[in-house]
Amino acid sequence: MPSSFAKSDEEIQVLREAVRKGRLFDVQGWIDSGKPLLQKDNRKKKHPLRIAVESGFHSMVQILAAAWPDQETLNEELSRALEK
Repeated sequence: MPSSFAKSDEEIQVLREAVRKGRLFDVQGWIDSGKPLLQKDNRKKKHPLRIAVESGFHSMVQILAAAWPDQETLNEELSRALEK
């Protein structure tokens, strides 16, 4: 499970792109390797979980949610998913 937040936005840009492109196995590999899932306190860009929720790719949401390091944003995104 990822243990830390990214130090910069660029650090998770590759993950964002993998989520946008629906590359589930790449995202699973990212999580399994312990890489960060989001940058703490960065509201400027969409984080990978929001991208997954907006895409409606339920499997992607599930694997990201299971490893998500921030309970507040996890709750927000799961609520958003339920609304959809």
